[in-house]
Amino acid sequence: MGISGRTVVVVILICTVILGAAFAFYRYNTSPEAASRRAAQIRYAKEHELFIARFDSLKQARLYPTAWRAATFTRASLDEDRSDWTLTLGSSDWDRRSEASKMDLITRLHTTFRAVRAQAGGDPEDARLVIEDDDGEILAECSPETGTVIHR
Repeated sequence: MGISGRTVVVVILICTVILGAAFAFYRYNTSPEAASRRAAQIRYAKEHELFIARFDSLKQARLYPTAWRAATFTRASLDEDRSDWTLTLGSSDWDRRSEASKMDLITRLHTTFRAVRAQAGGDPEDARLVIEDDDGEILAECSPETGTVIHR
């Protein structure tokens, strides 16, 4: 049982394709551009971790005390990137407030949130505050793009 010439050609073609792919993969992943991309990704990840650590520290020292002094919030949550801050407030507390009081509350909280983001090394323009009731209905929101919007 011998190996036919056709089989040898197929094996040689397969080996050539495998070697070519390995060479291209090696060249792509060891090029200066690839090293630069990896370094940028590592730098971004470290900067992001540092921002989160600084933000979480400032959150405890500045952000939450401002929120708790301002109103009776039942919950507070931040998204993973610390750009969306959601506060839960009882409907009865919200309904008792005048329009001026609501505006003052939202403005004070959003300004503090933006300042904490900036101090932690983040972009203060990337800060959105949402105040909702216990049922999850949005009562008000504030962001640099939309300004302050009172829904109810």
